[in-house]
Amino acid sequence: MESCQAGRETASSPRPFLVAAYLPDAAGVWSPAVLPTACPESDGADECRIGPRHRRARKTGPCVPVAVLECATHGHCFTLYPPGHVPYGRQVVAPVALDGKALTSVVAADAPSSVAPSSVAPSSDAPSVAQGTCARPPWGETRFAAVLDAAQGRAWPRDAPGPCWTTQLRRLDELVQLLGLDPSVPAALGEELARLLELPRLSLLDDAGRLGRTVGFKARGELLVATLDRISSGGCLLERVLACGVLAGLWRPVHLWRRTREGARRTVFPGRGTPSG
Repeated sequence: MESCQAGRETASSPRPFLVAAYLPDAAGVWSPAVLPTACPESDGADECRIGPRHRRARKTGPCVPVAVLECATHGHCFTLYPPGHVPYGRQVVAPVALDGKALTSVVAADAPSSVAPSSVAPSSDAPSVAQGTCARPPWGETRFAAVLDAAQGRAWPRDAPGPCWTTQLRRLDELVQLLGLDPSVPAALGEELARLLELPRLSLLDDAGRLGRTVGFKARGELLVATLDRISSGGCLLERVLACGVLAGLWRPVHLWRRTREGARRTVFPGRGTPSG
């Protein structure tokens, strides 16, 4: 179950998937920081009664068992994913930790964007950046590591039991879709993706034009990594990636749950910043 493409997710199962931060308890067991108050089957008419069902270990994806919850109201079980994880995904789609905090890596300021991080830490606890270095999100820790490898001219094996050349090409195509750089993207969708990415639409159109004239996986990777660098400077990186992925058809709609003083609150994607329940 490698792909999280639209044909596998949105066409057959349009229900949203739910995401919440995971935190360790005193014994070091990671659990959701908040329980949702609405399940994927909820239409708001009936109050959901949600509780834990069991914990499910994953061979790939999150490094901790994920919580499977049950809604007694609707008789439905569902997985509560840690931040950055999506159904059928083996790696995070954005550089965030299990608690939802953005990750940063400290690299030489003049090093290529795709250099592997020398250290990784949550952004709130990021080390002071020495002169000649800078902090960047470690995209190499995500499913788009394949794109960073391409930018360095590192082709994945043509035939292998694990990640291979076809997977690398698929990741390149996924990022093209996420960033709205496919020339077939409708104008309205392109404008919305540019807004979510916090980049001028004209600059993305320029990137799309250059990508269409680019030959070779290395050159494509370099252009895509340069665009990743530009979106990495904005805030709410996870939210922007999740929203763009939904609009691009890479994964299902997302309900991101947070614990607030008023109780559990969710943000619904697509539509960055659309609070609910």
